[in-house]
Amino acid sequence: MAERPPRVDRIAFGVSAGLIALVCIPLALSPQTGGALVVRAYESLTERFGLLYQWATLLVTVFLLWLAFSRHGAKRLGDDDSRPDFNIFSWMAMLFCAGIGAGLLYWSTIEWVTYLDAPPFGLAPSSTEAVEWAATYGIFHWGISAWALYCFPAVAIAIPYYRQHAPALRLSTGLHALIGREGYDRAPARIVDVLFILALVGGTGTSLGLGTPMVAACVSEVFGVEQTFGLQVGILVVCVTLFAISVYLGLERGIKPLSDGSVIAAILLLAFVLMVGPTNFLLRTGTNSIGLMIENFIRLNTWTDPVARTGFIEDMTVFYWAWWIAYGPFMGLFVTRISRGRTVRQLIFGMLIRHPRQLQHAPRSVGGPAGTRDRPGGRQRDRDRPNVSRPAAWNRGARGLRARRHRLHRDDLRLCLLLPRRVGDPQPDGRQTSRSLAPPVLGRRRRRAADHPDVHRSGRRQCRPGRRQRSTARDPVRDPGRLPAAPGR
Repeated sequence: MAERPPRVDRIAFGVSAGLIALVCIPLALSPQTGGALVVRAYESLTERFGLLYQWATLLVTVFLLWLAFSRHGAKRLGDDDSRPDFNIFSWMAMLFCAGIGAGLLYWSTIEWVTYLDAPPFGLAPSSTEAVEWAATYGIFHWGISAWALYCFPAVAIAIPYYRQHAPALRLSTGLHALIGREGYDRAPARIVDVLFILALVGGTGTSLGLGTPMVAACVSEVFGVEQTFGLQVGILVVCVTLFAISVYLGLERGIKPLSDGSVIAAILLLAFVLMVGPTNFLLRTGTNSIGLMIENFIRLNTWTDPVARTGFIEDMTVFYWAWWIAYGPFMGLFVTRISRGRTVRQLIFGMLIRHPRQLQHAPRSVGGPAGTRDRPGGRQRDRDRPNVSRPAAWNRGARGLRARRHRLHRDDLRLCLLLPRRVGDPQPDGRQTSRSLAPPVLGRRRRRAADHPDVHRSGRRQCRPGRRQRSTARDPVRDPGRLPAAPGR
C-alpha cells in the first residue's frame, strides 16, 4: 500500500489548541486554585463513574479475547498476501516503548510501597497478605486489562484502515462504517478527533509529570548537582527534542532503532539485577504474583469496595484505567501504523499476552522486591533467621525508599504548566505539600481515615468499647514461620 501524504485538519487542530489554551491559561495564572479544582473534578468523576470504567475494561477484555478466537481473527491487516513491515522483536519493542515509557520505570520500584501501606481487601498494612498483594496489584494494573484498553482502539482503527481502505489514518477512522468516505470533514468526525487530542494532552501530562522528576532525581544523585525546577525543565526539553528527532526520522531510522535499543538496555538491566540480587526470592515472588493475578482475575476487575469505601479503587484502579483510556487513541493510531501485514489475532495476542507480559512484568517482579530483600549472611531464608518475620524484611527496604521518595514526586499540573512549587508549600486548605509517592488524589484515602477516627488506614472499623475485639496474635501451629530458628540452624 502506497504511503498517503499527511494532511493537517486545520479546523480540528485550531479547536483543540483553543480549548487547551482556555484550560491551561487560567491554571497558569492561579495554580493553587486550579489544582484544587482539578483534584475535586477527578474525585467527583471517579466517585460517580468509577464503576463504568471497571465494567468497560472487563467487557473490552472479554470482547477482544472472543474476537481473537473467532473467524475474524484470521483476517490480515492489509492485502491477503501482505507481510509484516517489521520483525517480531522490533514490533514488540515499539509496542513496549509506546505503551508504557517512563511510567514503568517510575512505578515498578515504588508502586508496591503504596499497596503495602494501604493494602486492598481490608488487609492490615505490612502484613504477609499485604506483601503478596502489593506485588500482585502492580501486575494487574499494568497487565491484560490495561493493554486491552490500548488494543481496542487499535483494532477499531486498523480494520477499516487496511481492510476497508479508509482515506485517512485518524481516530475518526474507527467510525468509517458509520460516516463513509465523505464524512471525515463533518462535525461528528471532527468532534472525535478533537476529543482525541485533548485526551492525548492529558495522558502525556501525567506521564511527563511522573517521569521528568524521576530523571531529574537520578541526574542529581549521579552527578551531584542540585535538583531544581530549572533542571526538570531542561530534562523535559531534552526529552521532547529526542522525541521530535525520532519522529522526524521516521519509523525505520528513528523510532525503530530507539525502541530496539531501549528494550535491549532494559533486558540487560533486569538480567543484572536478577543475577546480582536474591535470584530465588525474586523468581518466587514473581511466580506467586502472576499466579495470584490469574487466580483472582475476575475479582480484581470487579472488586468495588462497597462497604469499607477506603478509596483504593478510585485512587488506584480507576486512576489507571482512566490513564490507559486517555492514551488509548494514540496507541490505536501508532499500532495501526506498524501492524500492516499481521492478522487481527496476532495483533490482539501480541498486545494482551505475548509481548507485554514477558517484558513489562519483569521490572515489577524484579525491581520492587529487589529493594525489599534484606540478606545478612547471604541468601538466608527469612524463616531460618531468628526473630525476623517476612514482612519485616520488606519493611526495611520500604523505610529506605520512604526516606527518599519525596525526591521523585511533583505535582503533575505544576510540571506540565512549568509552574514552580516546592515540597512544603501551602495548599489551598492550609496543609503542607504532601511528600507521598502517589498522585495528589491519593490523599483522599488518608483524609477519609482522619475524618472517621473509628476507621484505621486499612479501611476496617476498629472495635468500639463493649465489642469483642478479635485477636491478631499468630498461631505458632498454623504459622511456623513465626517460630524462632531451631538450635544450630
